[in-house]
Amino acid sequence: MVDLGYLTLEQALDWCVQCLKAMYGGVQSPREWFLKFTQTLLDLGYAQSQANPCVFFGRTKLGELEWIIIIYVDDTLLISTKAAVTRFKTKIGE
Repeated sequence: MVDLGYLTLEQALDWCVQCLKAMYGGVQSPREWFLKFTQTLLDLGYAQSQANPCVFFGRTKLGELEWIIIIYVDDTLLISTKAAVTRFKTKIGE
């Protein structure tokens, strides 16, 4: 019988699990989410700001600025036209 709070090494190996991915609420979760979201934006062709890595820019095929995307912790601010925001939501959902 094991007293509460005390385990032998063998008992701990039987009862402990290792998380292979970041979990919601874990210490690494915000970082993992940011890295995944950043990679998604880069794959979609958005450019990451050199001055602030939480800011992304999207340009039209003519090179005009169409988007500004700002990430703060787990919130995202999209600055663009209503039609462009709708297109972005469709793209990001794929």
